[in-house]
Amino acid sequence: QGLIMTALKTDHTLKLDQLAWERGYTPSYSNEHGMRFTYVPEGEFVMGSRSDESRREKDENAFNVTLTEGFYMMRTEVTQREWSNVMAANPSVFDDCGFDCPVEMVSWEDAQGLINALNGVVVADKTAEDEATDAAEPLAPEGDPTEESIPPAMDGEAVDQSPATESDGEPITEEEELAAAANEAAAEVVTAILEARALTPAELEPVEKERTMSYQFPTEAQWEYACRAGEHELFGYGHDLWKLPSYAWYKENARSSTHAVAVLKPNSWGFYDMHGNVWEWCQDNKWDYPLNEATNPAGRRADRLKIVRGGSWYYDAMSARCANRYYYLPAQANYNIGLRLVATPK
Repeated sequence: QGLIMTALKTDHTLKLDQLAWERGYTPSYSNEHGMRFTYVPEGEFVMGSRSDESRREKDENAFNVTLTEGFYMMRTEVTQREWSNVMAANPSVFDDCGFDCPVEMVSWEDAQGLINALNGVVVADKTAEDEATDAAEPLAPEGDPTEESIPPAMDGEAVDQSPATESDGEPITEEEELAAAANEAAAEVVTAILEARALTPAELEPVEKERTMSYQFPTEAQWEYACRAGEHELFGYGHDLWKLPSYAWYKENARSSTHAVAVLKPNSWGFYDMHGNVWEWCQDNKWDYPLNEATNPAGRRADRLKIVRGGSWYYDAMSARCANRYYYLPAQANYNIGLRLVATPK
């Protein structure tokens, strides 16, 4: 009913580069820690999912979104190297994956610590009263999503991470069969990408020294805008599930682990791993979408759950849909969850 399709649909980043220069910004930016950002101009898009989209949830109603300000977004998820460079520690469960793999096992509050460090903000340590309050918090508020809708946490108990098979007593679904066939068909392509797509130091852009950046989580709207890259389909590249192994690490192809960032294909705006690998924290609290339209929406409802987006190595293909939303308590860390930052000039 009159939904506005994105104003910035493009098959490559040339148009984004041109729009960045027109607005007085460099198309890309790298900070002193090696974090690489791409400029995303303001624009309009449809947030949420189509009414007939497979696995659509009731919290995904489609509505028109206008973003009035451009922003820089990281081309990749924050890596273990980048986190360690700033925080002098590596909390990741998959530390043997390597420094180019996404950092995980970080809560929203931990990630806010990274943001504060990048912004030069000094935060007082928690008091004993604060610690006691955190420890007393239940896992999820009454009336909020059940354990089935929240990614599994590391509670010290072993979790079976292997994909379901007939030998496990669980029938393989049609989607899993399709994904398995796609993996086999795309094996040679993915192998070639693994060898050729990893970024090298020579590809790093010079730091834009004349600007001082402010770092933050993306809003949920910013995240979905960058993920869709002009599309309004299941995924940022289109609708075809069989293509997903070329863009995402998820349950059917991840082999129970995270993987190095920027190995698979980026979307048409140059962002890697927007689907799969690790869920990504957003700024927003859990919130309900409006029915019609919104300008610069952000979930500021007084809800204790925070948004995560994008799916992960542990979850199936449909969990990586552009529109899929999950929620998590801000103090909880998980080996499925990492982050990607945005930056804006001060």
